[in-house]
Amino acid sequence: METTQLIRSFVPVLAALLIPLLAKCQDRLCEFDGEASLTDKAAAVCIFDAFAGRTLTAYCPSYVGATEYSWHPLCNTENHEGRVYVSGPRGLEDRPIDDTVIRDGGEPFLWFERNENATVLYMQMPVDYHVVIRNNRLLFVCAPTNLQMTDGLMQYITVTIDTDTMHYIPWMENSELSRELEGYGTGIGLVYINRNEWHHPLRGCGSRDSPLFRDPEIVHIDPYTGIRSCVVDTMSVTPIGFLCEGELEPRDCMLSVFTNDRRSEPKPMHLWNIVNDNKLIVAQPFTLMARKPLEGYCRCVDPQTKNVLAKIEFHSERNYVCNITDKIMKNRARHINDFWCSVVLYPGSTLTFKFPPDPKYTKPDSSSAAELENTMQYLFATEFNPQNLSKLHILGGNMWFSSVQSMAYEEVLAGDALVLDTSKINKGEVKLIYRDDRPLTLKGNHDSILFSWRLYPQNNYVFPRIFATANVALAFTHRYNVVGCDKSENSIFNPELSSNFCSWKQFTGNGGMVYECLVRSTFTYVRSAIYCKPDEELVPNDCERLAYDISTGDTILWPRSLRAIKRVKVKGLQQLNFAFKNTHPVSVSCGCINNEGFLTSRIILESNHHYVLSFPILPVTADAGAQQMKLYMDVAYSPYRTAVWIRGFMVVNARQHVITVEPGDTVALVCKYREPSTSNQQGTNGRVTNLDDIKTSWLPKNPEYFHYYVEERGSTKTLVHREHDRILQGDRGAFLVNLDVQEGDHDSLVITYRKGAITISKDPRGDDRLELYFLCGTLTGTTNAFPWLFVDEPSERVTMDESHWAQIYPHGTYNLVKVVARATDPYVHGCGVIQTTQDVFKSDTIPLYNDRGEVVGCKVDFHSQDMAGFHCPPPYVTYPPNCFHLVSVEGAVVDAKDISESLTAEASSHFSLLRVNPRVVKNYETRRNHPPLECRCITTKGAVVSTIQIVNYFAA
Repeated sequence: METTQLIRSFVPVLAALLIPLLAKCQDRLCEFDGEASLTDKAAAVCIFDAFAGRTLTAYCPSYVGATEYSWHPLCNTENHEGRVYVSGPRGLEDRPIDDTVIRDGGEPFLWFERNENATVLYMQMPVDYHVVIRNNRLLFVCAPTNLQMTDGLMQYITVTIDTDTMHYIPWMENSELSRELEGYGTGIGLVYINRNEWHHPLRGCGSRDSPLFRDPEIVHIDPYTGIRSCVVDTMSVTPIGFLCEGELEPRDCMLSVFTNDRRSEPKPMHLWNIVNDNKLIVAQPFTLMARKPLEGYCRCVDPQTKNVLAKIEFHSERNYVCNITDKIMKNRARHINDFWCSVVLYPGSTLTFKFPPDPKYTKPDSSSAAELENTMQYLFATEFNPQNLSKLHILGGNMWFSSVQSMAYEEVLAGDALVLDTSKINKGEVKLIYRDDRPLTLKGNHDSILFSWRLYPQNNYVFPRIFATANVALAFTHRYNVVGCDKSENSIFNPELSSNFCSWKQFTGNGGMVYECLVRSTFTYVRSAIYCKPDEELVPNDCERLAYDISTGDTILWPRSLRAIKRVKVKGLQQLNFAFKNTHPVSVSCGCINNEGFLTSRIILESNHHYVLSFPILPVTADAGAQQMKLYMDVAYSPYRTAVWIRGFMVVNARQHVITVEPGDTVALVCKYREPSTSNQQGTNGRVTNLDDIKTSWLPKNPEYFHYYVEERGSTKTLVHREHDRILQGDRGAFLVNLDVQEGDHDSLVITYRKGAITISKDPRGDDRLELYFLCGTLTGTTNAFPWLFVDEPSERVTMDESHWAQIYPHGTYNLVKVVARATDPYVHGCGVIQTTQDVFKSDTIPLYNDRGEVVGCKVDFHSQDMAGFHCPPPYVTYPPNCFHLVSVEGAVVDAKDISESLTAEASSHFSLLRVNPRVVKNYETRRNHPPLECRCITTKGAVVSTIQIVNYFAA
């Protein structure tokens, strides 16, 4: 507990230290008397993004040529009473700086200083004091003192100039800016200051009034106790503040809160800071992601009396109203600079727009409303937009006044959680509904959408237009740019990202087509997700803390490497952070099933245990140990043959190593030439070779497809070239061998054995052990590599004397690495739910047909075979349960041992197995072809996926 409190107390200190360091590299210097002379350019544009810790320094020269210059709006630099341009009804209007940029204590942070050559504008955004900026953009203009801000110049500044990037505007004949400035003969400097959301006026209250708060009218003062209190909706893009000149409870207010006088666990917070001499908490709970809204309260207590001085309560609305009619009546159609309404919608919430209705469709229910509607009927036309969600209105553009752009829904959002109900639009009501049972996410950078109501005067009636806009920010259910498993045409995840991991796969029997995403975590973490359609079910248990173990088929608790991303829960949607844990191989899955229980899509999450093994190559003279052996290798498979070599055998010295690779292992094999001495140089007959230049490589060439096996004939051992597919089959990519070629380094042979994958051994020996040999030796980059490794042998062998090459290159023995892996399952006759591209069961297994001639399973004849296998992976189950221990005989469930002692039920990693042992057959038992012994693979809804039948078994 003390440690937690210490960390929470340290957060603001850490923020105070880090923010200026991070911001220092983003300080802005604008020198309008520098290299971009205002004589050479019509305008120089400087941009400053105001946030804590940043500093702006802008120089406006006293003279450009003979023209006197000043900052505009003109200000009194003696008493620091400055003015600034902000948005107004006509475009720009100037306001006092103190009414626009607000602080509550601390040193001044925006001021002017005049020296002999310039007037300098300084703006230092403090870290330890919060600043509120009441307008989205501020503008200072360095211009001739007698500059007139004409309508044309104002139009150019607000509509044409990019306010996001610093740039220069040249003099251009007939351009609007050049025409406006031609009477002055010199250019202007523009300093645009952009506000971010952190510096909006605060929603909240405190133990006293403060100019930082946006809505002082929401504060309630108890007439008996004097306690100041307010209620704040935490679902907003603007920050919340709580001022406490006393003891704050809890100390990390808004990270945690009180609910029923008990302190809650800390909540995720977009931004949080404690400023103004540790008296003001400022926080931004909204993170663009839909989480359970913050509910509870904080309080400020007198440290002496322990009486409550102030209290702030947090809650969220579910039904918001944007009453445009009410705002028109209250403001008497006066201009409103900002949005008329600003709301954050989250799953389960609604926003109702109310505006003056069309009088043709409604009867007024009050005299004031009747007066408004009757007037509107003859003098005005109205329009609400958009009236459907096929096109969304987005606030865009980089100019002073942002423009409204229309974009297709699919360009902005993914998911179908939004519903726009316009059934009452003629009555002045439109409702936007955010369904809590559907997903929604953002594709691009537009995190909010706009709705507007316009009023136009008509019949030559002179009246200003009314343009009421509502900004609707959305709390999204998930991230778009994740590895997501969603088979629908309009995926709620980024299909370009997911296409590298996902594909359609055809399964045998009634398994059908399944959309499968295989996600592997290697040395990092991966954000992944799966979504099932509304008429589907996510299994197991909505993928909530449970998953299927692919290697065993069991339902297990999530491994430690898997964590849910905490969001508002949407049925059928699960978001996962899959982290790499090198000590715990993982292979788990969750999937979507339809109303019959058939799998339609699944996500598989895998990670392996990674390690490195190193095998030094020693010179022949230093390698006289017992492990050294001589091997023959077919020259025909050497990748370094020359025209003078003929087909035959070459002989190599080798030290043998044996490694075992288990499912879930990824091992990198590295070999490097090593000299016995510690010197990095070796001299041979006057030759000097740098050991760093002696590269190594692996044989056979293309180890992705080939390996060696050792053929023994008496005392002779010969390496024989062989394809992996000759002895290994099963899931595609289950056992991979790759050569990791490193530029200027030693090549590594990387062997990956996927955990959970099916591997089958087709070794002619009938063993489930797989043995693959690989050879490593030095490589110098010459066309005749490895020649110094050949030694003299009897004349019937094709050999080469090493003495010549020993004069030029260091020499040593090969490393022969024997890789041993055990197959997960035997090579038997059988069937089940298998990918059609897999070669898992023996190809001559007898197919089983239904009445329509469709293959629905298989039949295994124990007269010619002694083992049968059946594969029924989750989410399917076998019937009878514990298949082959129990079998179905004409619908009755029977124990296999009750049929015959010769029948033995077993299980491999993935298969249910039934073995017959004729040696224990009783004298009274005979072969039975009918009725067959049967197991079925069925869905949890009872539909049959695949069936296996055993015939010609022994029974009494």
